[in-house]
Formats: sequence, structure tokens, C-alpha cells
Amino acid sequence: MNSREETIQRYFRLSDMASDDDQALNGIIALFASTAMVKGANGITANNPNDLANFFKNFFEDNQELRHLCRVTTDRGEYQAEWSVAGRKKNRWPVCPSWF
Repeated sequence: MNSREETIQRYFRLSDMASDDDQALNGIIALFASTAMVKGANGITANNPNDLANFFKNFFEDNQELRHLCRVTTDRGEYQAEWSVAGRKKNRWPVCPSWF
């Protein structure tokens, strides 16, 4: 496995831990270049280091637990990651909602 494949695999491994591990969260943030741009499924775009760090902090704060399966393939110098994720959002409801 070359270094680019390993970086992609590392991202997914760290993602499985980042919801309750600040070192893993910081490890994910460190994987990205200062010129990186990330666009979330919610439409939020992070295009500078500060916004990128906040993007991932908020993402992993919103998710209690994530588990990824990933396969990285290389074809003529291009990398493709096929992945799936199962996750659990953090509960935002009161412990005993008034409507119960």
C-alpha cells in the first residue's frame, strides 16, 4: 500500500474514533492541506484551515458513534475510495421529554 492509499485508510480509521477521541479528531484535521476544501452533505463548505477544523469538530460532536468500511483502489495513478458508514447521532432530546 502506498502513502496515498494509507492516508485514505487512516482517515476512515480515525473517523471511527474521532467522536470521543480528540487525538483522532486532530489527526483527521492534520491530514488536510491548508488549501483543502471540504463540502459536507449539509451544504456547508470549509475552505480554510480554521473552517476545516470547525467543520470536523462539529461533525464529530454531532455523531456519537461511527463505523466505516472502506476499500481503496488505484487505477493509472487515480485513487478511488468505496466506503459505507453506519452511525448513531448524539441524542439531542431531553432524557424524559414532556410529551411522554
